[in-house]
This record gives sequence, C-alpha cells and structure tokens, in this order.
Amino acid sequence: MLLSRKHVFKNDTGNMEILRHMGYSAYKLWNVGNYEKRNYKELGMEKYPNWYDQKKRLKTNFFYKNLPSQTAQDVLQLLEEGWKSFFKLQKTGGVKNPKPPRFKKDVMDITFLKDAIKQEGNITRLTISKQLKAYFKNIGLDATFIYLETHRFSDIQIKELQIKFVDKDTFVAVAIYETDPVDLKESNGHYLSIDL
Repeated sequence: MLLSRKHVFKNDTGNMEILRHMGYSAYKLWNVGNYEKRNYKELGMEKYPNWYDQKKRLKTNFFYKNLPSQTAQDVLQLLEEGWKSFFKLQKTGGVKNPKPPRFKKDVMDITFLKDAIKQEGNITRLTISKQLKAYFKNIGLDATFIYLETHRFSDIQIKELQIKFVDKDTFVAVAIYETDPVDLKESNGHYLSIDL
C-alpha cells in the first residue's frame, strides 16, 4: 500500500534556487516535447513521436541534461499520458471539443524517483545532474546535492519524492512510501453510530 507524507519548506534559499532551476528545465523540456508532438510532420518526422522515441532522442537536449535522468523521463511520461488522454477523448467523444496538452508557462513540479534519493537519518539527499552541477560551479555556488532536513521522512523508505512549488520562497516535498497493508479485524458484532 502506498502512502504519502508532506513537509513545507520556507526560506530555504540554497535549495530553492537549485530546485527552481530544475523546475524551469522541466517546463522547458515539457514544451520541447509538446512542440515535437504537435508539429512532428513539419519537423520532418515520419511518425508521431512517442515516449520511447522522445526519451531516446532528447537525451542530448540542454533541458533534459539539466535534470536527473529519471526526472526528465518522468516529465516526458506525463506529457505522453496527456496526449494519450487527448486522443482517447477525441476517439470516444467523451468531451465535446478536447484540447491537446498546453505549453507550460512557469516552473513545473518535479519528481525524484528512488535512484535519485538517499536517506541518512533526518537528511534526505537528492541528486543534481552533472550539467547543473557544472553550471552552479561556474557561478560560484557549490552544489553537489540537494539536502532536505526534516524528521518527517526519517522513519520511512521513500520510493518517490515530489517537489511542488508554492511561491518564490516556499516549496512542498511530498514523500511517497510503501507500507504493509493493515489486517482487518473480524466483526465482533458491536457498532457505533452518531446522529448529527
């Protein structure tokens, strides 16, 4: 069974700057992929670019390389799901006039998958891509990893960590983890009801 826990981080300027760069790269990658899907014939592609084709071809894209590999693949997967939904709605007529996925205009929420996460007590360490590390080194910021300090995640094994941007100095980290299902107790014949 999958559950989630969240923690709000405020005024964490060092991490926020890195995460905003990643959110920016995610939305730019979304727009590159979306442009290809919308205009594949004009771009000289023989067939519609699916997720497998895009993740293979866009590996050299600047914005793809600014993200951890699994995070970039997740952005393209979300785009693919949006287009599949659009085609299904067109086919079934579930919505009168469905619109294809839109272009993003601001930083996009990002997801770190298991390989990009390491937990050490109260510290959750997130991976930064080589290209982004080099960029931060050039501007004088020593950023090798993102460190999130919170006791909320210390007793769970995180499978996925979603970063959601709230405003310029606040983001929410949502940790998704797996737990054993709770066994149901047998009915003992006693029930409680409340009248309002």
